[in-house]
Amino acid sequence: MISPPGATPPRLTALVTCRNAAATLAKLLEHLHWHGAETIVIDNGSTDDSSDIAKAHLGQGVSEVVSDPYR
Repeated sequence: MISPPGATPPRLTALVTCRNAAATLAKLLEHLHWHGAETIVIDNGSTDDSSDIAKAHLGQGVSEVVSDPYR
């Protein structure tokens, strides 16, 4: 979609669900931030550092980190 001159381009919001994704999460969040995405991370009960990695990106593309344990 091409925005008219002077208009604000459309915003992209990404919802990322993860569980034990520490090996790849930081790179994904950096990629989404580079593209201007606002990202909300939903951690599904990770037992690795996924939640800490997501929280480290708060204010750098990640606007919220939600804990929703895997069921």
